Amino acid sequence: MKFSVIVPVYGVEKYLDECVRSILSQTYTDFEVLLVDDCSPDACPAMCDRYAEQDSRVKALHKPQNEGLGFARNTGLAAASGEYVLFVDSDDTIAENTLETCAAELSENTDILAFGIRLCVENKQGKVVRTQDLTPNRFIGTGKDGKAEAFARLTEERVFQYACNKAYNREFLKNTGVLFEQTKLIEDFLFNIAVFGQAREIRAIASTLYDYRKPKHETLASKYSPEFFALAKRKYALEKAYLQTFDGMEKYGQLILEGYVKHVISAVIRNRSKSAALTKKEQKRLAQEMLDDAVTVEVAQAFVPRGFVYKPVKTMLVKKRAGCFWRFCGLIKFLRSM
Repeated sequence: MKFSVIVPVYGVEKYLDECVRSILSQTYTDFEVLLVDDCSPDACPAMCDRYAEQDSRVKALHKPQNEGLGFARNTGLAAASGEYVLFVDSDDTIAENTLETCAAELSENTDILAFGIRLCVENKQGKVVRTQDLTPNRFIGTGKDGKAEAFARLTEERVFQYACNKAYNREFLKNTGVLFEQTKLIEDFLFNIAVFGQAREIRAIASTLYDYRKPKHETLASKYSPEFFALAKRKYALEKAYLQTFDGMEKYGQLILEGYVKHVISAVIRNRSKSAALTKKEQKRLAQEMLDDAVTVEVAQAFVPRGFVYKPVKTMLVKKRAGCFWRFCGLIKFLRSM
């Protein structure tokens, strides 16, 4: 069997049928679908069983307890039998030629194949009001230089962090021993940064095959996460270690420095959200702690801004002007809400 398509299922009875139909209608037919019910509290468990009864390519797996997206994917991986695996979120869809396109692009050494993702921004009524295609340029990477370049290219093209826009060689994943963590926000990134460095060949194709549902009201500012800054530091440390391993820090280092700066801005914006329930004094204190952090100090000194927007940001970071930085992030939050 060529492909195993793993679909974690939780609380998506409104979207599950559309998702499953997009997979079952593939023009390439040598595949299985693993629906992993993560103790969904709605009609999804029964829907999974019905799909399995109606189509022999579908298997319904019911977890004994809810453990989250990453662990549900791990359950699917353990049961998969395909040569390659793809992960599809149960409220998203894939193009009908996804598997056919992937099959045509894979070589015997390809461990990871990346393709494009379409962000489908919805309003509160669930209607798509805007789409944005994140499509990588065609690329084949091997060896040290190839692994460094693959990471840099896909990061700059904003598709590295996703697991849902990639086909992974299953035997390769098994040999790495890498599994998804039960960490919110960056679990896909953590998985990819761990496996990319061990791949024989990484390919990217200029085909946008995955439709990613993105509710507009679930904005950056509405998602308060007290652990966000710690995760941003962990992400930067892993990126830095990856580039150092493959001698890419000198060439691509500014890419991850800018990424860290963006995450610090995001952390302050999240702290300013209503869901954070933090006073202005508390928000400013946390902003000061971020600017005083040793990682931020290191990044601020090495960061070379691209464009006029980040020049004052660097100054605020270097001089640790938390009050100015807090107000700047408030302005960004306001502009993004318009």
